[in-house]
Order: sequence, then C-alpha cells, then structure tokens
Amino acid sequence: MAVFSRNSLGQRLTVGFGSLLFLVLLLSLAGLRSISLLEGQIQGPINDIIVRLEAMAALRGSLSTMVSSERGLIIWTLKDEASSADESIQRYREAEAAFRDAVDVFRQAELTREESDALAALDKGFAEWLPLFDNMVGLCRSGDVGAASTLETRVEPITERLLRSADDLANAQSGRYLKVRDGASDVVSQSRWLAISLLALSIAVGVAVMVGYRRSVHTVLCEILDTLRAGSKQVSQAADRISGASQEVAESATQQAAALEETSASAQQLSQMTAENARDAQKSTALVEGAQKAVDAANASLAKMMTSMGEINTSSEKISRIIKVIDEIAFQTNILALNAAVEAARAGAAGRGFAVVADEVRNLAQRSGDAARDTARLIEESIGRSREGSVTLDQVVSSIAVITERAEGVRQLVDRVDRGSQNQAEGFHGISHAVDRMAVVTQRSATTAEETASAGHQLRTHAAIVNVAVAKLQELVGRDADSSEPPRPPSASATG
Repeated sequence: MAVFSRNSLGQRLTVGFGSLLFLVLLLSLAGLRSISLLEGQIQGPINDIIVRLEAMAALRGSLSTMVSSERGLIIWTLKDEASSADESIQRYREAEAAFRDAVDVFRQAELTREESDALAALDKGFAEWLPLFDNMVGLCRSGDVGAASTLETRVEPITERLLRSADDLANAQSGRYLKVRDGASDVVSQSRWLAISLLALSIAVGVAVMVGYRRSVHTVLCEILDTLRAGSKQVSQAADRISGASQEVAESATQQAAALEETSASAQQLSQMTAENARDAQKSTALVEGAQKAVDAANASLAKMMTSMGEINTSSEKISRIIKVIDEIAFQTNILALNAAVEAARAGAAGRGFAVVADEVRNLAQRSGDAARDTARLIEESIGRSREGSVTLDQVVSSIAVITERAEGVRQLVDRVDRGSQNQAEGFHGISHAVDRMAVVTQRSATTAEETASAGHQLRTHAAIVNVAVAKLQELVGRDADSSEPPRPPSASATG
C-alpha cells in the first residue's frame, strides 16, 4: 500500500481500469457458463415431448389392436372357435384401456388448439365405437354373424376417422418437437454469440477507456489545478469585499433598528385606539340589547291585545246570534198577537178586551223586533270596527316585527364591529410583537454582519490553505509548479 500511495493518479487509474477489465472478462466467462447450463435445462420440454410421442405411439397401437381384434372376433365366430373369439374380445378390452391411458396423458398436458381438436375428435369417435362393439359382441355370441358384419361396416368409417385424428395428433407432436428443438438451438446459438460479442466488446471498451482516461484525467486535473490557483486568488479578493460589505450591512442594520423602534411606538398607539373602539362597541351592544328587550316586551303586550280582540269578536258573534233569536221570538209573538186579534174579532163584544190586549202585545212585539234589529245593527258595526282594529293591530304587529328584525340586525352589526375591533386589537398587538421580533432580528443581523467581516479574514486564511492543497495535488499528479500554465480567463459566453 505504501508503494501504491506514491504512484501518480494516472498510474492508479491504469491499475483500477485493468482490474475492471479483468472483472469484465470473468463476468463474460460466467455468462458463457450460464448459457451452457441453460442449454442443459432446455432438455425438460424435449423430455415432455418424448413422453407425448410415447403416448402417441401407444394410442395408435391400441387403435390398430382394437381394429384387428374386432375383425378377429367376426372371423373366429365364423370358424366357430369361441375361445379365440373370447381372446379377441380380451385383446380389444386391453387395447381400450391402453387407449384411455394414452388419452389421459394428453389431457394432463398443455395442449394447442390443433391438439385439443384432435383429442376431441378421438373422444367423439371412441364414444361412438364402444356401443357398436358391445352390440357386435352380443350378436357374435348369439351366432348372428351377418348382423355383426353389418355393424362392422358401420364401424369402419369411425375407425378411419379415429386413425386420421391420431395422425393429426401425431403430426402436432412432431411439430411441437421440431419447434422446441429449433427454438432451443436458436437460443443457445444466439446466447453464445452474444456472450462472445460482449466479451470482445468489453475487452475493446476496457482498453479504450484505460488509454483514454489515462490521458484525459491527467489533463483535466492539471486544468483543475490552474483553476484552483485562480480561485484561491479570487477568494482572497472576495474576502476583502465581504469584510467591507459586512461593515456596511452592520451600519444599515443599526439604522433599521432605530426605524423599527419608531414603528413599534406607532403600533402601540394604534393598538390603544383600537382597544377604545372595542370598548365603545361593547357599550353599543349593551344599549342595543336593552332596546331589544323593550321591543320583546312590546311584542308580548301586542300578543295579549290580539288575544283580547279575538275574544271580543267571539263575544260579539255570540250576542249577534242571541239578538237574532230575540228577533225571531218577536216575530212569532207578533204572529200570535195577530191570530189573537182575529179570534177576538170573531168573538164580538165578548172579545173586545182580549183584542185590546192582543194589540198591545203586538205593539210590544214590534217594538222588541225593532229594538233587536237596531241592537244587531250596532253589534255588526261593532264587529266591523273590531275587525278593522284587528287589521290595524296586525299592521302594528308587522311593523314591530320589522323593528325587531332591524334591531336584531343592528345588534348583529354591533357584535361584528365589536369582534372586528377585538380582532384588530389582537392584530395590532401581533404587529407590535412582530416589530419587536424584527428589531431583535435586525440586531442579530448587525451581529452577523460583524461576524461575517471576521469570517472574511478567516476566508483569506483558508485561501492560503487551499494554495497548500493545490501544491500537494500537483505533486500527486506529477506536474511541476513551474510547468503549469497561467489560468485562462473565462470566455464571453461563460461570463454572459
């Protein structure tokens, strides 16, 4: 490590990129190894296809066995050899079981549309064949070979369709095998060539980067050295300017603090005036509340008056009904008096005294009727005037309701004025506090400006330290201080 630390930066970059190139080489070799392993793992789908092909061979063999067993059944029945016929039936049943097992192998696997159609055709044909074969067995055992032969002619188209479907399924398996084989070969070949290309590209890029960075980084570091030297000079000059500017900031902060004190005094006066406005608003609220209570009392009295007026109207209506009854009684009495006078006239001299009494009664009835009608007219006038008074009273109630509503609006307005005055007082109080805080901040700014001036002096010291670091960086790069070029001034585009 001690020997490596004495090397220049270019030498360190050379060693670093050489190590990187070595790692890329190892990575490419690992990729080739992974591709070889991948090639071995592709054998899985091929094994699956082999299983399918074996099942396909079993399926086609079982179909052939079933066809030959069916024909053997008819032949052995014609020869009257029952044992051989039974053996044919047994072979058919065994081939049937083998056919079902082979079909189950395909059902448990993933199928393409072509394979699914072929498998469905096999199931359909097999389902049509089995009942016909069972009938054929029954006919052969009963000795009716002719009927069995007729059934065989019906079975032949079914077996032909089954064989074609089996061929379709077999062709699909062959196509699957060829597709997997070609795909695997393509993937392996492409991966191998890709790995070789990446390996060659990594070597070329590594060499180019190693050479390029060996040259460019050294040049860039030399330019950085020149820039740092120029920057350290500018930092020293900036430190001087910062000291002067900080002194001016301190003086301005002192003047600002005095102005803030005057602003704080004005804010306190405004706060006092706002507090007085708030107190006056509270007094106005109390007066409005008193007026509101008086209006409420007037509303209560008006409500009682309206109730009394309603009772008067009710009593007047009752009296009117009584007067009508009296008028009817007077009318009936007048009629009775007329009847009595007529009867007295019929009685002659004996009824004269009774006639006089009847006349007096009739006169009294007429006077009572007239008085009742006059009283009814007066009561009707009283009811009309009472109704007019009710209308007037309703108008008064409406006016007082408007007054009540206006008084409530005035009270709410006074409340809002009161709340606004309180909020204004709180706002001025907050402004006063904010001004006080601004004064504190201004004082701190003055202190900070003084500290900034001190920092400017320290900045010049740090610039000297940067110069020492630049010298060390020159030594690290391997460049002499005398051979360094003076820093180039910034271009017009950069300064703009």
